[in-house]
Amino acid sequence: MTGGSAASPTTHTPGPTTLLAMSTASDGHDQRPPIGPQASPREIRAGLLPEEAPAFDRAWRAALTEAADTLDMTRVFDTLNH
Repeated sequence: MTGGSAASPTTHTPGPTTLLAMSTASDGHDQRPPIGPQASPREIRAGLLPEEAPAFDRAWRAALTEAADTLDMTRVFDTLNH
């Protein structure tokens, strides 16, 4: 007997969203609550400043269209991480 089996190593694959860079207000203080690494697209959009939402919407729709056409989710994940 070898004294028990060794646990197999597990690898952690990051989720589709990683810590998001938060822009700051002109006074240098972030005016929004932090968004967690597993935030949904809805949560990410809700955390944006009103003037940032239209650009996010355009990027999100373009990423989804590209993913549907290519079956590649890279741009979707990049959009969520940006």
